[in-house]
Amino acid sequence: MNRYVISIGSNSADRDIQLAKAIDWLSSIAKSIKASSVYCTEAINQVDNEYMNAVAICESEHSHNDLNDMLKQYEINCGRSKESKLNGEIPIDLDIVIANDIILRPVDYNREYFKIGWSELNAQP
Repeated sequence: MNRYVISIGSNSADRDIQLAKAIDWLSSIAKSIKASSVYCTEAINQVDNEYMNAVAICESEHSHNDLNDMLKQYEINCGRSKESKLNGEIPIDLDIVIANDIILRPVDYNREYFKIGWSELNAQP
């Protein structure tokens, strides 16, 4: 069983719904999911809409590559595209930041949008 920590974010008009749906979907493909609260952060470029974010910890039998492929396909299914990104709208963003205690995305790991939720989850018993 693999342990993953996933960053979840959206800056679309229905971002609260996008996050709720993404967390529900993650629950359907992974086990023992625990999600942080949902919170807002400014866009990194300080131009695009504010983001809603959360962090989830889950266990899965899927390999890192297989799970990552599933996350990216989910993003596409939710309307994420090169065009939406160019327009500054991200319907959903799902990234595996930590896999089996290995930090895969150190830049994301050190960003506020990840640290808030990760700190919250680490504070829980």
